[in-house]
Amino acid sequence: MSSLPLSERTYLLVEDEYFTASELMACLEEAGARVLGPVAHLDHALEILSHIQAVDAAILDINLQGEMVYPFVDGLLERNIATVFVSGYEPDDIPQRIVLCPLSKSPSTTRR
Repeated sequence: MSSLPLSERTYLLVEDEYFTASELMACLEEAGARVLGPVAHLDHALEILSHIQAVDAAILDINLQGEMVYPFVDGLLERNIATVFVSGYEPDDIPQRIVLCPLSKSPSTTRR
Protein backbone atom coordinates (compact mmCIF):
# COMPACT_ATOMS: atom_id res chain seq x y z
CA MET A 1 0.00 0.00 0.00
CA SER A 2 1.34 3.40 -0.97
CA SER A 3 1.84 6.23 1.48
CA LEU A 4 0.62 8.79 -1.08
CA PRO A 5 -2.55 10.56 0.08
CA LEU A 6 -4.68 9.64 -2.95
CA SER A 7 -3.32 6.17 -3.65
CA GLU A 8 -6.01 3.66 -4.57
CA ARG A 9 -8.36 6.54 -5.52
CA THR A 10 -9.74 7.15 -9.01
CA TYR A 11 -10.79 10.58 -10.24
CA LEU A 12 -12.62 11.48 -13.43
CA LEU A 13 -11.37 14.77 -14.85
CA VAL A 14 -13.76 16.65 -17.16
CA GLU A 15 -12.07 19.85 -18.37
CA ASP A 16 -11.71 21.42 -21.81
CA GLU A 17 -8.88 23.85 -21.06
CA TYR A 18 -5.60 22.08 -21.84
CA PHE A 19 -3.40 23.79 -19.26
CA THR A 20 -5.95 23.53 -16.45
CA ALA A 21 -6.50 19.84 -17.22
CA SER A 22 -2.75 19.17 -17.37
CA GLU A 23 -2.11 20.89 -14.06
CA LEU A 24 -4.95 19.12 -12.27
CA MET A 25 -3.93 15.78 -13.73
CA ALA A 26 -0.31 16.23 -12.66
CA CYS A 27 -1.31 17.18 -9.10
CA LEU A 28 -3.66 14.22 -8.75
CA GLU A 29 -1.10 11.77 -10.13
CA GLU A 30 1.65 13.17 -7.89
CA ALA A 31 -0.62 12.45 -4.94
CA GLY A 32 -1.01 8.85 -6.15
CA ALA A 33 -4.44 9.04 -7.80
CA ARG A 34 -5.47 7.24 -10.95
CA VAL A 35 -6.97 9.80 -13.35
CA LEU A 36 -9.54 9.05 -16.02
CA GLY A 37 -9.45 11.74 -18.69
CA PRO A 38 -9.20 14.53 -19.17
CA VAL A 39 -12.49 14.57 -21.05
CA ALA A 40 -13.13 17.76 -23.01
CA HIS A 41 -16.54 17.18 -24.60
CA LEU A 42 -19.94 16.72 -22.97
CA ASP A 43 -20.99 13.91 -25.32
CA HIS A 44 -17.83 11.96 -24.48
CA ALA A 45 -18.37 12.53 -20.76
CA LEU A 46 -21.94 11.21 -21.05
CA GLU A 47 -20.66 8.17 -22.95
CA ILE A 48 -18.10 7.45 -20.22
CA LEU A 49 -20.81 7.81 -17.59
CA SER A 50 -22.76 4.95 -19.14
CA HIS A 51 -19.72 2.64 -18.76
CA ILE A 52 -18.22 3.95 -15.53
CA GLN A 53 -17.32 1.35 -12.92
CA ALA A 54 -15.55 2.67 -9.85
CA VAL A 55 -14.76 6.36 -9.51
CA ASP A 56 -14.21 8.08 -6.18
CA ALA A 57 -14.92 11.59 -7.44
CA ALA A 58 -15.28 13.77 -10.51
CA ILE A 59 -13.61 17.14 -11.03
CA LEU A 60 -15.50 19.20 -13.59
CA ASP A 61 -15.49 22.44 -15.49
CA ILE A 62 -19.05 23.77 -15.79
CA ASN A 63 -18.79 24.89 -19.42
CA LEU A 64 -17.29 22.45 -21.91
CA GLN A 65 -16.78 24.20 -25.23
CA GLY A 66 -20.07 26.06 -24.92
CA GLU A 67 -22.09 23.19 -23.43
CA MET A 68 -23.13 23.17 -19.79
CA VAL A 69 -22.07 20.03 -17.93
CA TYR A 70 -25.24 19.76 -15.82
CA PRO A 71 -26.74 16.67 -17.54
CA PHE A 72 -23.49 14.86 -16.74
CA VAL A 73 -23.61 16.07 -13.13
CA ASP A 74 -27.14 14.70 -12.76
CA GLY A 75 -25.80 11.27 -13.77
CA LEU A 76 -22.91 11.50 -11.32
CA LEU A 77 -25.21 12.45 -8.47
CA GLU A 78 -27.59 9.58 -9.31
CA ARG A 79 -24.59 7.25 -8.90
CA ASN A 80 -23.51 8.96 -5.65
CA ILE A 81 -20.19 10.05 -7.16
CA ALA A 82 -18.66 13.03 -5.35
CA THR A 83 -18.45 16.05 -7.63
CA VAL A 84 -16.29 19.17 -7.48
CA PHE A 85 -16.48 22.06 -9.92
CA VAL A 86 -13.39 23.97 -11.05
CA SER A 87 -14.83 26.92 -12.93
CA GLY A 88 -14.96 30.67 -13.34
CA TYR A 89 -18.71 30.58 -12.72
CA GLU A 90 -20.25 32.01 -9.57
CA PRO A 91 -22.29 29.81 -7.18
CA ASP A 92 -25.43 31.77 -8.15
CA ASP A 93 -24.94 30.59 -11.75
CA ILE A 94 -25.26 26.93 -10.76
CA PRO A 95 -28.73 25.33 -10.79
CA GLN A 96 -30.21 24.91 -7.33
CA ARG A 97 -30.45 21.11 -7.68
CA ILE A 98 -26.65 20.82 -7.73
CA VAL A 99 -25.59 23.85 -5.73
CA LEU A 100 -24.27 21.62 -2.91
CA CYS A 101 -21.33 20.47 -5.05
CA PRO A 102 -18.13 22.30 -4.02
CA LEU A 103 -16.91 25.07 -6.35
CA SER A 104 -13.25 26.03 -6.77
CA LYS A 105 -12.74 29.25 -8.71
CA SER A 106 -10.78 28.82 -11.93
CA PRO A 107 -8.10 29.61 -12.69
CA SER A 108 -6.87 28.22 -9.44
CA THR A 109 -3.42 27.60 -8.12
CA THR A 110 -3.28 23.86 -7.66
CA ARG A 111 0.34 23.62 -6.53
CA ARG A 112 1.39 25.08 -3.21
